[in-house]
Amino acid sequence: MDLELIKELIDVVEKGDLKKLNAEQKDYIRKNFNTYINFEYTEDANYILKMSNSDYKSFNYYLGMEYEKDYILTVISDSNYTIVEYDTDCDRLRDIFESLEELEEE
Repeated sequence: MDLELIKELIDVVEKGDLKKLNAEQKDYIRKNFNTYINFEYTEDANYILKMSNSDYKSFNYYLGMEYEKDYILTVISDSNYTIVEYDTDCDRLRDIFESLEELEEE
């Protein structure tokens, strides 16, 4: 694991470049994946998400991301949160991000 890449990932998170899910996006997740999860996200050369550890488990299970492990570039976890970076070649996450972006508030 490249420490410089981890520093860059942490910088993105610390700068506050992540977007929080709005009510419509949360409803989209609930209706399409039958789960209530909350996360922050951004696309910065790759897909970056930050969520609680319990939401990360639900994210993997309910959104089917457990089948996309080959696209994970970096995972950083502490006792409360997980930050995960996926390659943009991940079709499943690309579709989710496109749907989330359509529901972003102006």
